[in-house]
Amino acid sequence: FPGVPSYCAVAAAAGFALFAAIALVGEKLMRKETMGWGDVWLLAGICAWLGWRALLPIVVLSSMQGAVVGIVLIMTGRDPAEKARLDRAVETDGVVPPAIESGTAVAPVIEADAAVPPTIEADVAVPPPDDDDDWVPPPHAVPFGPFLALAALEFLLASDAISGLYAFLIQKLVL
Repeated sequence: FPGVPSYCAVAAAAGFALFAAIALVGEKLMRKETMGWGDVWLLAGICAWLGWRALLPIVVLSSMQGAVVGIVLIMTGRDPAEKARLDRAVETDGVVPPAIESGTAVAPVIEADAAVPPTIEADVAVPPPDDDDDWVPPPHAVPFGPFLALAALEFLLASDAISGLYAFLIQKLVL
């Protein structure tokens, strides 16, 4: 990249490599997708912007905040994956499935005889759906990208305080 300082490229590569390794190792061990590649690219961009020194504090902050939110969601019995399943059903066939006995409000079901304009020509072949189209988040899945963005903002605004606190905690744990 002409005009881009080399430390930006090194920082982006470090952020990308860290999360790519986590995603690939997790996928091999769990035999399913453990992290989306959007998180990998987001961390690479954040590291390119804030530098490689921001990598560890951002990963630690975002992990802690995501864990807290995930635990709260589990304890309250909310299932963020259910909303994703509902959104996916509406997106694919325009019909909302009946509400599951959870007391959540659902949009009304679209009538089957409603006039729907054709979207494709009869002679155009429709490609089969990708495997990614059928992906449904696991129960209690929480997107990690917002926590990465929040941690990056916190580091941007309070990096001195965060670095001082981090050094203090490491010193107390080691000594």
